[in-house]
Formats: sequence, structure tokens, C-alpha cells
Amino acid sequence: MKSIYTLAAIATFGFVSAQKNELREFSTLAVTGKINLTFVKATTSSIEVTKGNAGNLKIASDGENTALSLAKGNEGVSATVYYTSAMQNLAVGGGAEAHSKDAFTGTEFALSVAAGSKVHFVTDVETLQTAAASGSEVVITGKAKKIEAAIASGANFDAKKVEATKVEITIAAGAKAAVNAKDEVSVNVASGGELTIYGNPKQVNEVKAANGVVKRAK
Repeated sequence: MKSIYTLAAIATFGFVSAQKNELREFSTLAVTGKINLTFVKATTSSIEVTKGNAGNLKIASDGENTALSLAKGNEGVSATVYYTSAMQNLAVGGGAEAHSKDAFTGTEFALSVAAGSKVHFVTDVETLQTAAASGSEVVITGKAKKIEAAIASGANFDAKKVEATKVEITIAAGAKAAVNAKDEVSVNVASGGELTIYGNPKQVNEVKAANGVVKRAK
């Protein structure tokens, strides 16, 4: 899961204001601030501000890395990001929200969601890696043969509508998660953490602290 924890380490690039901009094809996108993004799959990469002052949005790009943020002290904006199949990593933080209309496809997709941010995504990948920080909300639908997830205290991870074969998940105190697996679930739950398992997997490997909960949905 190394790629998850490197998403936020994108360097500071030269910033430009944006309204409707073509973007370099990117594999990694980092978003921070009060930005509400809708993701739409396309043949070329671009971004279009749909609500708010386009001048508030800052775009930074360096090779395969792109970062979106707000000018200091400015109000939030809503925008549509048109992405290609090259996109493999997404980091969302600072209260940003992200929603996808189309499924993210590929061999591997890494998602990092910081405190106070929300992500509602559709996936169709071999492996989905997710790190959800304290107080974040992540809702995933679609398909992923394997899910690897680390859910921090107070976070909510809902992947019960993802048709997975295998799930590996760590749940911190006070975090809640729901997954759906056909073959195997391996889970480590801290005290006060809770996992609900859908799909009636053949095998469940669980390590629970006192007051940790692992239950199968009826």
C-alpha cells in the first residue's frame, strides 16, 4: 500500500488560475480545500469550473502529477474533471469532496482520503487500495478483485456494493466499515472498531481487540 501514503507528497509547482483548462495526462491527482469535484472519463484530460469563481482554483502540474487547491482565503468551487485511463492515484483532503459518474478502471487504483473529506466512487479494477483518515467518508461501488484498506479512527468506509474476491482491511478504534467478498476477508479490528461483511465469503480471518466487532450481514 506504499503508493497510498506517497500521494500527498506532490511537490509545489507553478500555479495558474483556471476556468476551463486542458490538463497534461496525469496518473496522480491531489485535491485539497473546499473543492467539489465530479469525475467523468474522457479521451483527454481537462477541468471545467461549474460553480464559483474560477479564479479561486489553482492548478499545479509536473509530469504525471497534478494538484488542485484554492487560493488562500477564497470560497469553494465545484468543477468537473475529465480524466483518462492513465489516472491511478487520487488524494483528497482539506474538506474536498469527490464523486465519479464513470468507473475508474485499470489494474490498480490507490485512494487516500484525509480528515473531513468525502469520496463517492465507482471502480472496476484488479486491486483497490484505500487509506481513510480520521473523520473521512468513503463510499465505493462497482468491482475490485482485491481490496486493501486502512480505516482510521472515526472514519467510515462503505464498500458493501463492491463485488470483491478478497479483502484485507485494518480498522482503528471508532471506525466503521462494510465490505463484500466472495472468497476471503482478513481483518484486524481495534477496540470500538466495527466491520460488517457481505457476500458470505468462504473464509474470514479476524484479529479483534476487546470491544472490536466483526459481523456478517444477514
